[in-house]
Amino acid sequence: MLREPWAPWALGALVACAIVLRAALAQAAAPNYEAFYDQFGALRPDSSKVATVASLELARDAGIIVLEQGQLALCRPVAGRVCAALFQGHGVFAYTPPNAVERGQLERFYGVKTLRRAFTSAVFIFGDSTLAELTDALAFGPGTMSDDARKLLRATVRSLTYEKERDDELSIARPLLEGGPAGLFFAEFDTPGVDPIAFAITPAYAEPVVLLRPAGEEREALLKPIRLEVVCQFRLADDTSTVTSYYDRPTAAITRYTMDCTITGKPVFSARASIDLESLEDGLRWLALGLDDTLRVRSAEWGDGRAAAFRKGEGSPTLWVECDPPFVRGEQRTLRLSYDGPVVQRELDWFHFRSLEAATGWYPWQESGRAATFDLTFHLAEPIQFVCVGERVSAETHDRVTTSHWVTAAPVHRASFNLGFFKEYEVKDPRIPAVTVLMSSRGHRELTDSLAAQGEAPGRGMEKQVASDVANSLLFFQHRFGTTGMPRFYASETLMPHGEAFPGLIHLSTRTFHSPSFGSWDAMFRAHEVAHQWWGVGLRYATYHDQWLSEAFAEYSALSYVQFTDRNDKRYFDQLAKWREEILGNRKYLLIPGQQAGPIWLGWRTSTSTTPGDYSLIIYEKGAWVLHMLRNLMLDLDTRNEERFNGLMREFYQTYRGREASTE
Repeated sequence: MLREPWAPWALGALVACAIVLRAALAQAAAPNYEAFYDQFGALRPDSSKVATVASLELARDAGIIVLEQGQLALCRPVAGRVCAALFQGHGVFAYTPPNAVERGQLERFYGVKTLRRAFTSAVFIFGDSTLAELTDALAFGPGTMSDDARKLLRATVRSLTYEKERDDELSIARPLLEGGPAGLFFAEFDTPGVDPIAFAITPAYAEPVVLLRPAGEEREALLKPIRLEVVCQFRLADDTSTVTSYYDRPTAAITRYTMDCTITGKPVFSARASIDLESLEDGLRWLALGLDDTLRVRSAEWGDGRAAAFRKGEGSPTLWVECDPPFVRGEQRTLRLSYDGPVVQRELDWFHFRSLEAATGWYPWQESGRAATFDLTFHLAEPIQFVCVGERVSAETHDRVTTSHWVTAAPVHRASFNLGFFKEYEVKDPRIPAVTVLMSSRGHRELTDSLAAQGEAPGRGMEKQVASDVANSLLFFQHRFGTTGMPRFYASETLMPHGEAFPGLIHLSTRTFHSPSFGSWDAMFRAHEVAHQWWGVGLRYATYHDQWLSEAFAEYSALSYVQFTDRNDKRYFDQLAKWREEILGNRKYLLIPGQQAGPIWLGWRTSTSTTPGDYSLIIYEKGAWVLHMLRNLMLDLDTRNEERFNGLMREFYQTYRGREASTE
């Protein structure tokens, strides 16, 4: 990118301003994380700062809180600042979502489109103007708070704290740690006889306005257990920006990874990572990076050799790195990390990631909505074989250790690898990229006796059958949507019971390498993961609202592939009928109606503790039905020509290839 030349006086003034700004930002030192965690976990009302309240209103976007009558106590400081208050008495919380989808969510869970909830106690956590509003309106002095109010405070803190990992909820901790006027507001309201509700405006999210409820049961989410789950979520009313993010609001963008990794035969995974960062905001004091909870960070330093203060709790998926001095918007730095842990495991002759999340949690990441380039070097003990995203630019073996070097030609959003004792099968067809299937041959020998005991015989030559579906579906999708630009494609077996797609690489469950039936569900499963090279990799969805552009498009593309290979429509329409029955029959009970499913646009939010399974049902199956209906609407009924629909899909992919697409 070309820049306009600066006059010497302007450049000098700019440098001087930057120095002054950095000095000002550094004056208030970022709080020590351990001290912050301890003080937040021990939040208590300050008995010297209690006030009588009457008709005090706090207006926060779609929520209005009226403290009609009662007592309010400020809590003891956390990291040197008062950031919480406790109320007891009588109050009302009124809440009206701004759009039809979120009003539908409110009706889905509470049977109303506008919520009005009386409460007798409330907890407020804030980093916005709340403290100033309270101190301006109230006169504080000595006083006491009821046991019920104190109990709510303890329960609220517990819901935002993970004691084993010594972590606080990221959306609360990050703005409080930053210490500036971040705009954080969190309130939990308690009403006798009903479950409490919570309302938050947190700058950690791209959609900051959130209504929450207790989860029906504590359940595992992507990173940690959910205790509060989202009912409604949307952007601030005065937010006119066009910036999008998958879910979290990014504070920094990782633009490049340079990593040197070693995996021993035991296996033990260790890595030295050099991460190029660019700050997306001024005064950034803390980086919160995701890293698998089994990985232990040994050291951290900045690119200039200065040690970087960091903190990662035992079993925590969050690595906190202190930025000293704070970042200035647009500033670029390099962070170097050394870490290790059992992110890869071995069972007999099977190697696999310890969890679904570990497949991308082996490197530090931040949800920034931006792609990064990867320069990856791996050292593996022989005879372990290895495959990775990117192009393998070199591979050599010395002293029974194979070192391979992999580079992504263009930025990618997610990176992964696979390893094992593989049998390779290659398909070379000049019409498509070279396809290599890697099947865990030694592991299959161990499974043969187990399958025989269950009366299930493994298929023969399964690497060829898998390769056939992979290669044929690649050719089919390439004809339908256009080329992906991949030079080579790998399909690798994993012991995990799922499939997952990365640029030029897919993980396929070991089960699909045991089914001897041609054209079965396995064909659709394999084709689905291949289709992600177009939907999800080639064309990236913009936010979680748009994730159906990946999953539903891949699911429908796979179904279309099965229809094409069958040379008849029976299996195609049978599958659609099955999905339709599941969609329309979802939670219909004999005597009482079940809770409705949410719309496709809600993405992962369709699945809650009381609507389990809705993510797959709505995003995959209902999303695929939308494309089927669109296909029928565009069908030429006289000639049965489908070129309008096929052309639409091709044009959509070609238009947004290498970019992010939204539902709009």
